Amino acid sequence: YVPRGLIVSIDENVFFNKAQEKLKRDGLCVLDSIGAVLAQTDKSCVIEGHTESADPGISSFKANWELSLARAHSITMYLMRYLKISPERLYCIGYGEFMPYVDSVSKDAEMNNRIDFVIIDYRAER
Repeated sequence: YVPRGLIVSIDENVFFNKAQEKLKRDGLCVLDSIGAVLAQTDKSCVIEGHTESADPGISSFKANWELSLARAHSITMYLMRYLKISPERLYCIGYGEFMPYVDSVSKDAEMNNRIDFVIIDYRAER
């Protein structure tokens, strides 16, 4: 938990192949679980892409932030189209390499290539 809500950080490899923005079939079960949580609340969710892996040799993207935004957009579209989460509650942002995990979340962990799901003002029911 952070002041703005609950953040769930997941390694990008769960959802994407290297330097790609198309969702992997294997990662859809994780998105389905996140969608189930979102379906039980009326809170908004920001999908944040973070990546340092835009390799012009493999990727069609010239910058990390472009790839990170395309990935966040792919997840947002899946949540809207297939899990029927209202588009008014979903936002996508691409940070590229500009908000590394080590500096913003932890001083120990290394997970700069990730997707963050930020559920705004989320409080678990007890």
